[in-house]
Amino acid sequence: MNERISRLRKESFETKPSISIERALLTTEFYRENAGKYSVPVMRALNFKNLCERKAIYIGPDELIVGERGPGPKVVSTFPELNCHSGEDLRILNARPMTNYRVEEEDIATFEREVVPYWKGRTVRDKIFSAMSKEWTN
Repeated sequence: MNERISRLRKESFETKPSISIERALLTTEFYRENAGKYSVPVMRALNFKNLCERKAIYIGPDELIVGERGPGPKVVSTFPELNCHSGEDLRILNARPMTNYRVEEEDIATFEREVVPYWKGRTVRDKIFSAMSKEWTN
């Protein structure tokens, strides 16, 4: 194994997983500004375009094959349009003993203030559950 691969391997094993709220903030801002202007498929497509134009891109040292889900190694994004987590959900992810995801308290506060209120009742999950019978959801 050469030095470059060794450094990448070490980074892969030693980096702690974390959550980025960047995508959630960009998506929420986009949907807020464009609510009711487009059909659902067009909104999704335009949101994807918006994310491609504005989301941070991480290209790490030594990488020849690039691309991360979030703005750094082992950083994952949230998708509030599908299912919007609560601040408590993020705190649990941060504190659970097995496979925790680091989430800064400042990010949790921002998420609770900017993201959660907008998506209440608007997520795909909310729409699915509202269409189901009470017998099914209980």
